[in-house]
Amino acid sequence: MRSSAWTGAITLSLVAVLVRPCPATEGSPGRSRTSTTPPTCRIRYRKFCEVEDRELAGGEIVRGQERGGGMVALTDEDMEQRLSPRST
Repeated sequence: MRSSAWTGAITLSLVAVLVRPCPATEGSPGRSRTSTTPPTCRIRYRKFCEVEDRELAGGEIVRGQERGGGMVALTDEDMEQRLSPRST
């Protein structure tokens, strides 16, 4: 068991509660990865454009919405409008 950082008591009116907080996390043994069953290889997820038949870089990806049979890019202002509460 790990040692606590502080020990003491908290008094609430006539009731005293003994407190000994302990760290909530421990060192991680390593990153977990998505794998096959049985675990023989790592699975990767790619951002792929089906129209251009190529993999995309992170800077080429934007938020979008389908409108009129095509895709329209949404700006940060558009997203704020969509997420803001509407007045009645």
